[in-house]
Formats: sequence, C-alpha cells, structure tokens
Amino acid sequence: MSDKPKQLDISKIHTLVDLFQARVAASPGQPAYRQYLPGLNRWHSYTWNDLASRVNAWSASLANEQLEPGERIAIMASNRPDWIAADIAAQSLGLVVVALFSEDTAGSAGSTLEHAGASLLVVEDPQWWQAISANHALPQIRRVVALKPASGYNDDERVIALSNWLDQTGAAPRSRHPIQADDLAVICYTSGTSGQPKGVMLSHRNILSNVKACHQVIPMVAGDIALSFLPLAHMFERTAGYYHAILAGAEVAFNRDIKHLTDDLREVRPTVLVSVPRVFERFYTMIQRRVKKRPWLLRVMFDLARDAGWRHFLYEQKRGPRPPLDHLGQMLARQFGKSVLDALGGRVRLAVSGGAPLSPEIAKTFIGLGLPIVQGYGLTEASPVVSTNHPDDNDPESVGLPLPGVETRRGSNGELQVRGPNVMLGYWHDDEATAAVLSADGWLSTGDKISRLHSDRLYVVGRIKELIVMSNGEKAAPALLEQELMLDELVEQVIVIGEARPFLTALIVPNQVALDEFCQTQGMHQNDPDLLPALLARLKQDLDNHPRFAQIHRVALLDEPWTTDNHMLTPTHKPRRRHILQRYAERIDALYRGHFSPDDTALNYHVDIG
Repeated sequence: MSDKPKQLDISKIHTLVDLFQARVAASPGQPAYRQYLPGLNRWHSYTWNDLASRVNAWSASLANEQLEPGERIAIMASNRPDWIAADIAAQSLGLVVVALFSEDTAGSAGSTLEHAGASLLVVEDPQWWQAISANHALPQIRRVVALKPASGYNDDERVIALSNWLDQTGAAPRSRHPIQADDLAVICYTSGTSGQPKGVMLSHRNILSNVKACHQVIPMVAGDIALSFLPLAHMFERTAGYYHAILAGAEVAFNRDIKHLTDDLREVRPTVLVSVPRVFERFYTMIQRRVKKRPWLLRVMFDLARDAGWRHFLYEQKRGPRPPLDHLGQMLARQFGKSVLDALGGRVRLAVSGGAPLSPEIAKTFIGLGLPIVQGYGLTEASPVVSTNHPDDNDPESVGLPLPGVETRRGSNGELQVRGPNVMLGYWHDDEATAAVLSADGWLSTGDKISRLHSDRLYVVGRIKELIVMSNGEKAAPALLEQELMLDELVEQVIVIGEARPFLTALIVPNQVALDEFCQTQGMHQNDPDLLPALLARLKQDLDNHPRFAQIHRVALLDEPWTTDNHMLTPTHKPRRRHILQRYAERIDALYRGHFSPDDTALNYHVDIG
C-alpha cells in the first residue's frame, strides 16, 4: 500500500461517478471516511475499497427497484458513509439525487418530494416518513428505505429497513445508458429564506467544473482530514467538503451532531474546516467572554497579541510594512492563539467560510491568532462556489477573486452576474423562474449587490431584495448591520427591520448569560424600564461607524430563540426573515406605534407654526 493517495488525472474525469471510481482505483486501501459508532463508543474508519463495496451493494439494490435513468431518488439523512454510497450508486445508474435536510419539517419535506416527483426515498428514521406521509399521499414514491429499523410500519408496504433491502451478494449493475457530463445529476432545493424553495438542476459538468476550479485555488492535499458537520443537502458542503475531498484523496470524518462539535474537533483533529460563519461566530463569542473574565493585564495582552498577529499577516500579504518587534509579536500571538487553535483540534491548516458573509472583525481575530481563514462566495445556482480568497492573497473584507473559468460582471443596480460551466441548467419544472435569473447567453443574476469591483476582487454588500428602503427614501443593508451587531456578546440572534418605515428597529434574541451580566453591571433587572434605553445606547456604539439613518432606534428583546424546530431558521441556520416578520408582526408594529422618526421630529421643530 502506498504511503499517500495518488493524484488523479483530472482530464479523464467527466462525471461524478468517474471521480469516485478513479479515486478508488488510485487509493484502494487508503482511509476515506470516519464515522462514530455510539454502540462501540469509538470511531470507525472506511477505506476507499470499503466504500466501493458499499456503493456496489446500493447499486444492486437500486437496480432491483427497476428505476429508469432520470428518475429521482431522495435522501433525507444526516451525514454518514451510506449517504455517500447512496449518492454515488444512484448516479452510476443515471438516477437524479434530491437531497433533503434531515432537520426539515414534515410539511416542507413532503412538498419537496412531491415537487421533485421522487420515486424512492432514503430516510434516516422511519418516523420521519410517518410524519411526512400523514399529510402527503405521495403515491409516486414506490419505496422508502429506512436506515434505522423499520419495525411497526407494516401498514405501509413501501417501507423497508436498509438491513433487509440492501443486496450485498452481487456485482454492481451497469447503467442502461452511458452517463454523460451534461446529464442531470442533482436537484438541490434552495433553503428559501425569503420565499418558496426552488429545485436547482445541476449536471455532472456543473459540479465537476466547480470542484476542479476550487482545487486549483484552495487545494485539499493527500493526508488532509476534514470534519463534515454542514448538511450534505447543502451544495457548499457537497462540493467543497465531499466531492473535493474525493478529488484530493482526503479523509472525511462525519460529525456526530452539532452538540458534539467541540468534542469531535478535539478527537478528529481536522486539518481542514469547511464551515458557515455561524460556527466561527460562536467560537468568537466564546473567546470574547473568556477574555472579558481575565485580569485587565491579560485582556490588554490578548488585544496586543491579536493585533500583532494581524499586522504580521498584512506584512506577509504585502499590504503593510514589517511591524516593529515583529518576532516578539509573533511569539505573543502564538502564545495566546494556542488555546483557540487547540479548541479546533490543534491541526487546522486552513478554514474556509462560505454560505453567508463573515464579519471582517471575526476574520481579523482568528487570523491574528494564527488560524488561516479564507472567505468565499457562492450560491446553489452556481454549484455553488463563484469566488474565494486564497491563503496567499486574502482580503477578509472581500469574497475573493472569481474561480478559474468563472466570469463576473456588474449588472443594473450593482447586481453581481455570473457566467461559467458551473452555472445551473435551470429550475426544475419552473421555466418562468429560470428565465427571470438566467439569460439566453448564460448570465446568472445572483440577486446580490456588489459595493465595488476592484482588480476583479468581489465585495458583496447583501441581497438586493433585502435592501431596506425606508419611508424617507434612505436605504440600508440589513446584512451588514446584523453582522456588526452579532459581534456584541449580548446579541445571540438579530434581524433589522425598516422597510417602508420611518426608521430602523431590531428584533434581538439575547444571550441570556451576557444579558444577566449586563444588567448586573447596570444595576438593574431584566424587567427594568431603563434596560432598553441602556441597550440602545450600547447598540449605537456598535454601529457608530454607520450614518445616522442606519442607526437602530427601537429594539424588542425576544425570549424564544430562533431554531429549525420552530421554523425560524433554515436548515443551514439562516434566519427565515419572512417567517420571523410574520410571527412577530404585532411586536414590530408596537415598535413604531406612537413614534416619530428623528427626521420627522426635526421637521416638526423647524416647521412649527405657532
């Protein structure tokens, strides 16, 4: 057995099945995946040969169902080796994979299955299917394969446990037609933060072109270990964490669940992290809270260490002079950064953030303490990565340069438009929606606004549709304001409001521990009428670099956190703005009731007719 996985000849790989088969042939005995087995209380590793055997079993079983090429199979399960096996096996037969978030609601999952016309469902827990089928007949689904035991569901003959269904005796069947690069591989439903989810159709060429381009800019390397904790139903995880790892020959360990993330980081000790900003935000808040409790001298030294590390980073990036006493500053940064890096396993050589904007302040803190973190930009319709920073050319305020082969331009209203082999085929059964975002010559309208385009580097402000236009004509980007407010330890979750209103307000789910401490320092309790004015004064300091019209003038504190269970968050933990606005409509109206905007007050003063 060779010491490390071999590099693949990318020129000979045209489909995702080619990619997997090439990796198995090149690295049969090398570790591919790692899964925690609760019953044995240990991690178990699978080689590429192990996975190939599992894929063959899945292929034979799917072939037994007599599914035709082009039919859809849906996977609703947490990340695991069988997720990978089902995905590759289905594609090897020319089937189309529809991934559902395991945390999705029964109603949403049922609607997706119905819209996609899925013929077979792979579901982690048969109880999930029971909840889905209670309100959706879904007669087109001919088989439901439950990864967990399916006892007690004999009334639905379609349901069968994986252990009873999986055919592990025969060789993998061949697809009834050769799989082509432009064949539909995946229908990925957008998370629907502001509207109904749409089924994004992605071909083998779309996804592979994106994987290859990502590998050119931020390559995983043989021997890397990635911890997979974002859902595989999310294209960011699937492209950057799953298919990319196959190309590189890297090993992927599957996080048990988000509650065990810190444990798994310490046990797996990954070298690569692919994450959304929310995970980094939580670690940042934890760091800030711990630093705050240290003696003042250690707090000062922490700030000095972070700033020294940041100045050295700018020097290495050729964007600043070499700092005085640079060697001493680096030693200080390493000393204070060690505990942060140890909490992530102690071996992370690269962290990639995507899926939403990462606060430059958070990036500066981690980079200054020694964690190389780069931010990228993408959307499901682009398979999904459009641009990314490179570790050697990294501006945390930007989302980097477009990937090789990806064109970008600035459209009307400053909208970012994208063209390239990674751009989707269209939306499933929705020609009107497709035509609205995809031009005849292949330009995809992203709906995201660019603040400036300098030397091709992209700086994204936020969603054009989410741009708040107040009744006084002023415009504010809520994403930027929310990003800065989230840096405050008092703020656990927040959305900024103000569309067609005279001024901005905010709904805030506070961090209860931080709020208790704030009340103690202010000499008040949480029901004290002076709490909100004191909180507003603090928020004003948080946003003091924004103009007057972009300040928060009223705030409502909410007791209930936003979660996927109460439908306030998408499965990728983005706030469902429309749902939140509907849920708290009365609270929002109360924020504006009987209040004038600051401009109205000034106008009344100057036009006072007395």
